[in-house]
Amino acid sequence: MQRVVIIHQSRLPQASRVAQELGQVIRSRGGEATVHSSWEELFAGVDLGATHLVIGVGGDGTLLRIARTVASWNIPILGVNMG
Repeated sequence: MQRVVIIHQSRLPQASRVAQELGQVIRSRGGEATVHSSWEELFAGVDLGATHLVIGVGGDGTLLRIARTVASWNIPILGVNMG
C-alpha cells in the first residue's frame, strides 16, 4: 500500500478542498492518505519515514516550505499550484 501525505495552504479555501478530494481519491484506490495544513508546526506528528509521496497544494511559498521540510527525507514531491 502506498502512503501519501497531502499538505495544503489553509488560507486558500480551494486548496483545502482540493487536498481533501485528493485524499479521498487515493483512499478509494486502496492507498493511505493523510491531509495536513502547511501551517502545522513543521508538520509536527507527521511520520514521513514510511511516506512514498508528498503532494503540496497551494502557492509557491507552500511548495517551497514543503520542499525545505521534506528534502532530508528524500521523498518525491508533487506540487499542485493554486496560487
